[in-house]
Amino acid sequence: MRTIAGVLLRELERKLPQLIADKQTENFALYQKVLTQKKHDSDKVYSLHEPQAYCVAKGKDHKPYEYGAKASIVTTSTGNIILSAVSHEKILLM
Repeated sequence: MRTIAGVLLRELERKLPQLIADKQTENFALYQKVLTQKKHDSDKVYSLHEPQAYCVAKGKDHKPYEYGAKASIVTTSTGNIILSAVSHEKILLM
C-alpha cells in the first residue's frame, strides 16, 4: 500500500496544474510525512482526517495504548448540563 500511495502522490505532484498543486502543498506535505515515517519515529501522524490525534498510554495490560485526544468535560452536580468541554493538545515532556 505504501508503494502504491507513493506512486500516486508523485503522479499527482507531477500532473496537477500548478495552481491546484500550490493550494494542496500542506496536504502533500502531510501525505509525504505519513509515507516516510518509521515505527520508532516521534511525532507520528496517526490519522489523516484528525491530525491532532496522538498515542495515549493507558497503563493497562490488555490494552496499553489508545489513539485520539484527551478531553475534559465539566457538568453540574445535580443535573446533566454540560458547562464546559475542552480538547487537550498533546503534552510534550522535556
